[in-house]
Amino acid sequence: MSSRPLEDERAQPHIGASIGISWLTPLMVIAGAWATRDLWRQPDWLLWLALAVLLAAMWSLVWSIITGVRWAALLSGWRAWSQGAPLPALPYTQPGSDAAYLALRLGHLRSWLSNDVWPYYGSALLFCALAVIITAALAVVMGTAAVLLSLASVGLAQIAALACQGNGKPNAFMTGAATVGLPVLLGYATFQGPTLQAWVLSLASTVIFVDVHNKLPGRDLGLAAAALTAAILRWPASAFALTIIWAARSTLKLGGRGYLWLALAVFCLAITAG
Repeated sequence: MSSRPLEDERAQPHIGASIGISWLTPLMVIAGAWATRDLWRQPDWLLWLALAVLLAAMWSLVWSIITGVRWAALLSGWRAWSQGAPLPALPYTQPGSDAAYLALRLGHLRSWLSNDVWPYYGSALLFCALAVIITAALAVVMGTAAVLLSLASVGLAQIAALACQGNGKPNAFMTGAATVGLPVLLGYATFQGPTLQAWVLSLASTVIFVDVHNKLPGRDLGLAAAALTAAILRWPASAFALTIIWAARSTLKLGGRGYLWLALAVFCLAITAG
């Protein structure tokens, strides 16, 4: 039996089409900063906003690579890999010993990395490493809140990849938290300590994202829930604005371009909350 089909399958890059930076993320940082009401009065506010946008963009890139690579398919190739010369064994190593087996598998690993990993994933892994380095540098410059949120973002990406067992399809709520929720908090925390308004804005944006992302029947429940939350918190302008957006999408059947509606809803909430 020919082994060609297996080789062809193994040679296919297991990278999702979503590798890159989401356009929503910078907008969510700006929305979070806008919600502080103090954005324009801060010294060098434009510089700090640009740093926050760049930091969130690095989060988005790290997220897309960690969750977009189909690690399960990639690692299945390693488990079946048996090519490559063994590394030189340690002196006095006996044939068949554990040390000899380790040298053999390390040789296989070197061959697998150079033939099956680096040609297809090398660029993505380099970009990921560079994004992590830039994230660390920017977070240190921006302060404690940025450091904590950066750790949360990178950690969430790893949890999401484990939760979906490396199939390249992360959980919608985790995706929303990484794409819009945490960037909203970053924008807010760059200019003011997180308050109830910031957390509500972050959670509402995440819930609306999940609604839009899943494209389920009876969608826009996220918008309705956000409007109800604003009403409970006695934010009448926010509740009214979100209700208008929800009604427009529901009654006029304006179902397309859901992420644009998400951005509009988050900005309305940022402007009117409180």
